[in-house]
Amino acid sequence: MDINKQFIGFLVVSSIAAGVNFLSRILLNYEFSYTLSIILAFVFGVTTAFILNKVIVFKPSEAKTIKRFILFLIVNLFALLITISVSLGLNNYILPLIGWDWYRAEIAHFIGIASPVVISYYLHKRFTFG
Repeated sequence: MDINKQFIGFLVVSSIAAGVNFLSRILLNYEFSYTLSIILAFVFGVTTAFILNKVIVFKPSEAKTIKRFILFLIVNLFALLITISVSLGLNNYILPLIGWDWYRAEIAHFIGIASPVVISYYLHKRFTFG
């Protein structure tokens, strides 16, 4: 798969995984705090993303699946820090500062999920599936 098709495939898979992440955060938020819901939803999103990326986006590798999953998890833990920072920064500071209340947590989380997509692609391409 050439880089353009591969990146588009990554974006499609990431969008599906982000949807799983986003919707599960909303459901989890009925029982848990906003921050804990983001972290728990991350597990659902990462698992979805790993399976779809492994099967659809990146060419098969001789590396064992567990090794690739650990690398995938490490990259996504870095992405989680970005997601949490952006989500909390927007939800707790930036959006209230500008008077934005309409679906504030959802919009903050959506932008947070989207924030690390480019860096995640390159890290997964080089380290996880490279």
